[in-house]
Amino acid sequence: DLSELKKETETQKKDAEHKLKVFEEKGIADKLKLQTSFEMDINKVQSFKGNVDTYYIEELSNLIENNKFLIEQAILSYDFGINKSFFEEINKQLEILKQEFSNLNVIFERSKAISSNLEDILIRLISKRDKFKEEFAKIKREINITNLDPDDYIKIKKELEISKTRLIEIDKSEAKRKKLDNQLKVSLGDLDRLWHKEFEILQEEARKINDSKTKLSVKVEYKARKDKFLSKLQNDFKGEGIRGTLFEDVSNKYEDFIDIFKDGFQKLKTIIKNEHQQSHFRKHFESDFYDLLTFRVADEVTINFEDRPLREHSLGQRASALILFLLAQKENNILIIDQPEDDLDNQTIYEDVIKEIKKIKGDMQFIFATHNANIPVLGDSEMIIACEYTDGRNIKVETGSIDKKFPIQEKVIRIMEGGKEAFESRRKIYNIWNNEETK
Repeated sequence: DLSELKKETETQKKDAEHKLKVFEEKGIADKLKLQTSFEMDINKVQSFKGNVDTYYIEELSNLIENNKFLIEQAILSYDFGINKSFFEEINKQLEILKQEFSNLNVIFERSKAISSNLEDILIRLISKRDKFKEEFAKIKREINITNLDPDDYIKIKKELEISKTRLIEIDKSEAKRKKLDNQLKVSLGDLDRLWHKEFEILQEEARKINDSKTKLSVKVEYKARKDKFLSKLQNDFKGEGIRGTLFEDVSNKYEDFIDIFKDGFQKLKTIIKNEHQQSHFRKHFESDFYDLLTFRVADEVTINFEDRPLREHSLGQRASALILFLLAQKENNILIIDQPEDDLDNQTIYEDVIKEIKKIKGDMQFIFATHNANIPVLGDSEMIIACEYTDGRNIKVETGSIDKKFPIQEKVIRIMEGGKEAFESRRKIYNIWNNEETK
């Protein structure tokens, strides 16, 4: 929390300035000017050397250690030498990279030597200060002011310099934080747009199906799977006494975790009123930042068949809906369906399959494996392939259009209709039924 740290540091700075003013008014600052100068200079050198050791040399060491394995490996081709020439070039570049990496080691050793030189300079500076110890002590003895300790002046002066340095670092950190925050918001906006693009693709596919004017329709709603959002909330933020109804309110008020972040938890405060629970929620949110902000609340896809959700239909009706779905994918060149009669009755095959196939026949190639005569006969098949397992080892294949009497029509009647006698018997019965209806 940089804002709180900044307020605290500014208070420390003002307090130190106020105390130093008292020393200046009494003339102590001038008398201790030499000692103060030494102490400030020593403090600056110590701080600089500490930063060199911690941030520069240590980072160099980590860089070398973490990339040692990468640089030392050889890049080999595993494709039987087809791309050998490319890998020869790559390995030449790798050798150059290895040389550059070895230069890092040289830089690292030189930097350690510089750190050692800085340590030597610091020791000499401290030694020079120590030569004035007697003079400093004499000045302090001459200062005889009640409630004002000369040593406190040096200490407060150091505190002031530290506060000033810290404020500069806080401002730098704040600028970096703002930059990162803006980058995060831009990235989250990009992510949200990609999610919406995904939704638009689904919508476009649903539109194609709906435009086919069949019994099948598809509805897509953006980020509508609130049950998934609620489940994520309950699993990730359980504990601390937050009730399930509160989670439901959060999932209803917000679209997703990005929405919570962009809102700055403002609406959350009106839902979860307990400050301890609010703190628990925010703390967990920040500890699991990446996982939550990239959690995709799924789109709701509802498939309706005859104006009712598909899940409410029988297995056969679902199979019929699936075939209608496949037929709606008009960008496909070929569709292969294996024995649809296993799940569909003859009426459904005719009403939902054959009629739709005849509408788009010529635009798509259909291949059916079937024992149901309705499909090739009523579908006016261009080519029928009749297969017969003859001697236990071979398959006899005969082909032709539905108009070919021998052997195709004969095969359809014998194999699919149960033979000519069965076909004629059914035809007679159908005629009897028809005559009875006319009477």
